[in-house]
This record gives sequence, C-alpha cells and structure tokens, in this order.
Amino acid sequence: MSITNPSRDKHGQYPESPVIGEYRTDNERTPRFNPEASGVMFLAGEPILLTLAGARYAFMHQGTIRPGETGYALRKFSADFPCILSANVLEGTAIYWDIDENAAGFPVGAAKLAGDVTNGYILGYATHHYMKNPLPEISGGKVICGTTASTTIYLTSIPIASTVKGTVPVA
Repeated sequence: MSITNPSRDKHGQYPESPVIGEYRTDNERTPRFNPEASGVMFLAGEPILLTLAGARYAFMHQGTIRPGETGYALRKFSADFPCILSANVLEGTAIYWDIDENAAGFPVGAAKLAGDVTNGYILGYATHHYMKNPLPEISGGKVICGTTASTTIYLTSIPIASTVKGTVPVA
C-alpha cells in the first residue's frame, strides 16, 4: 500500500522516502552458482532447465562457470545451437534440446525436432538470421531455417514453461 504524499519543504524538495524494492537488473538473466563439489564446468551457451515457481524453463549459460564460481543463466536469448535435423525446419517450429545425443563434437546435447527426442525439452523456436543476400529459401510462405545438412540452427527462447519429454534432470 502506498504512503500519503509528503509535503515539500520551503525549497520545493520532498523529504527522503523509503525504497521498498531496490532495482538490481532485469529478469533476462539470473545468477547461477556452480558448487565446488560438482566437479563439472558449465559451458558457455549450454542449455539448462531451471525450475521457477514450480514450472520448468529453458535457459542458457551466458559464459563458462567453473566449480565454485557464479555466472549467469539467460532466460531470453537468440543463439545458434548444434543440431541433428531429420527434416526441413520452418520458421516458428518448436525445437527441443536432446540431452542424450551430442551433435558435431559438442559434449552436451543437440537441437532436434520434437518427434526425434525421447529425453529433452523445448529450447526455443526456429528463426533465421536477418540477411538481405542471399535471400532465404521459402516453403509454404515460411523461411526454411534448417535442413538435414545443417550443423547449427538459430533459435529464439520461448517465454513460457518448457514442455519436457522423458526424465530430464532439473538444475
């Protein structure tokens, strides 16, 4: 509940008022601590699933976080991820992060189509880099964002709880 508006002093100034919530940063990133005992390093750009208020959300690490260090996990992102695609991917398609399969030498998973994942979660939706030339390939009025020959796919995070398949551990 707000307080009664105080009167100005003779110089036209208001008295100091209390600060209820002190702004620190926006909600696009959250601190992520990697315990010393974990024995693992969180990789820059590595997708993770975090629980917030009982729901699970896809994040990605902003940078490398070694054991005993704190870094940031990003809630809102657009990024290229290693992928294994079984078909063409149109703009707007939900893409999962498969924690059981590694793509192109990356040690922590692969972006895949929903039907190709048994243990993973929605990481984001397919989009494309802004470009003027060459013009993107179109199918059914939508940009083709990836093909079976693609080694990476550009994704934008989805600001809702992630759909999970399988038994994905939650960080």
